[in-house]
Amino acid sequence: TRASGAVAGSSEGSNAVVRRADSPSGRVLVGRGNGNVRAWDTRAWSALEAIPLAPRFAVGHLGDEEILVARVGNHLSIWNVTTWRMLGALENKEPEAPLLDPSYGLWWHMVNVLAVASDNKVAYLAGARKIRRWDLNRRTELAPFHMAGTACLATSNDGQLAGADAIGNVFLIEPESGETLHSFE
Repeated sequence: TRASGAVAGSSEGSNAVVRRADSPSGRVLVGRGNGNVRAWDTRAWSALEAIPLAPRFAVGHLGDEEILVARVGNHLSIWNVTTWRMLGALENKEPEAPLLDPSYGLWWHMVNVLAVASDNKVAYLAGARKIRRWDLNRRTELAPFHMAGTACLATSNDGQLAGADAIGNVFLIEPESGETLHSFE
């Protein structure tokens, strides 16, 4: 637990979890390992069915639902983390191009990161040349931000967006226009 530092619960499993995220309420832990994404109900520490989703995922809210946005094939999908069911796919305006940007050379593992802004219901996907955006209510792609080399994305509870590049520069980004409001090392 956060208060005591004691182990609150554990779950047996043979798959190592290499990425993880907590749902906004803290009631669901989502992790990825060996090509699957799995969720655990943190109240009972019961594991939900493992599903074959790609490495990048993010959690947030869509209305009253806690959601997971993850890649399935060449599109992003929205999942309800409580019921562990897919709610739908997000439109890919560039279906002939790869959803994930493979063009970042040696830093390939640091691009294609996802973030979900619950307040304005937008999913962000950073690549080597731009940050793509989706309206989660309409499930349509919005105009991208042209910002090269974003290796990390994060959103705050009030909708602010931040990104960082692979060499340690951090950018506060205006979430409607993509304008850099402030940058620092």
